[in-house]
Amino acid sequence: MLEETLDIAPPRAGDFRCASSRGGGGAEPGAKLAQSAELLKVLANPVRLGVILELEKHDERCVRELVASLDVSQPLMSQHLRVPRSANLIVGRRDGKEMRYVIADDQVIHIVRDAIRHALHDGHWDEH
Repeated sequence: MLEETLDIAPPRAGDFRCASSRGGGGAEPGAKLAQSAELLKVLANPVRLGVILELEKHDERCVRELVASLDVSQPLMSQHLRVPRSANLIVGRRDGKEMRYVIADDQVIHIVRDAIRHALHDGHWDEH
């Protein structure tokens, strides 16, 4: 199943590279895995996950609103916004003196929701 989703064949014993199960265009399976890992690294922080959830809930938020809703400092929020913005997951637009952010890639919402659902399902998430 995983192999079909990623379009890769499982590695053989002693083979540390994934081989493509089908010929054709697109990135090599190893590159696909690397890109996937980079996406997960971008999301691998509670503040950044919170940003995605806030943007999903409100469609658009300014930095001040994100700071208030996630209870972090403005400099810390700016640092965290830079990461998904650089990965083109969110985009910002200037509105007077404020920057307003929206989700640029709706797939990221599904990834975040699935991660949270998985954590809750497996009992890894301790909500207070």
